[in-house]
Order: sequence, then structure tokens, then C-alpha cells
Amino acid sequence: MTYSESMTLRFNGEEIYIYHPEPSHTDGDSIVYFRHANVMHVGDVPASLRYPNIGVNEGGSVDGMIAVGRQVMKIANADTKIIPGHLGPVIGFKEIQQQLDMFVAVRDRVMTAIRAGNTLEQVVASKPTADFDQGRLGGAITPDRFVTLVYTDLSRRAK
Repeated sequence: MTYSESMTLRFNGEEIYIYHPEPSHTDGDSIVYFRHANVMHVGDVPASLRYPNIGVNEGGSVDGMIAVGRQVMKIANADTKIIPGHLGPVIGFKEIQQQLDMFVAVRDRVMTAIRAGNTLEQVVASKPTADFDQGRLGGAITPDRFVTLVYTDLSRRAK
């Protein structure tokens, strides 16, 4: 089966809503929500407290990650068990909000630096993630790598 925007499946009394969010991690993500079980698998959208990969060369973007995180919070509810792709344990709204707060702050800091004419090396050296690094250092994406991804995405659009 294929779909372009969304589809609903019914299996063993469960209603499974699958949708293609706007480009976020990449431009080919899917989110799967088991309505009756109240479980949502969100792949690699912002659902972990580690720094996520942003597929800036695969259609992903910082603003897309923020938008999809907000969308997840509208579809799910406070009791939904949210399962990230491979970046951590089952989480809830609190963790998604923390990740969204981090994304917005780092995006704004990096964009301000880009508009001021700073190079990638200068932005990385300024440590715009420093106040978020505690607890996020266990993932494959280091703070410097995350800043590089954010810079790469934003600098393309700032030109």
C-alpha cells in the first residue's frame, strides 16, 4: 500500500492513522498513531532529548522539525505514549515541549549569528547549544554536529 498524505487502517479492533508530515527529519517521514492504544510512533521527528539528525540534504529542515513536533502535540494527547525512532525511550508531551524549546532557541541563535555574518566555524565555537547539552550528549549527533546541521539549513535560506 502507498499513500500521499494519510491513510487509516483497521486491524484487530485498532484504528491506525498513518500520515506523512511536512518535511522535517527528511521529506519522507511517516507518523503512525494507534488511536485506541493511544500510542504514536514518530520516527526521528523531535521526540527525544538527544540531538536529532536533520536530513538537510534529504529535504529535512529545522522549521519542519519544529512544525511537526507541534503537530504531534495537536494529534496526540497528554496520555499518549510517544515512541521516537531510535533516539530514546517512550516519552510524553513534556519531553516534546522541551525538545521544541531547544529547537526554537538554537534556531534563533544560529539565525542571528548568520545574519551577523558569522561563519560556520564561528557559530560552532560560540556553543549555541551549551545550555541544552546536559542530558543530550548520549546520542550519535554531537552538539557541534547539530549546530552544523542547523547552520547548513538556515544559511541556505538566509541567502
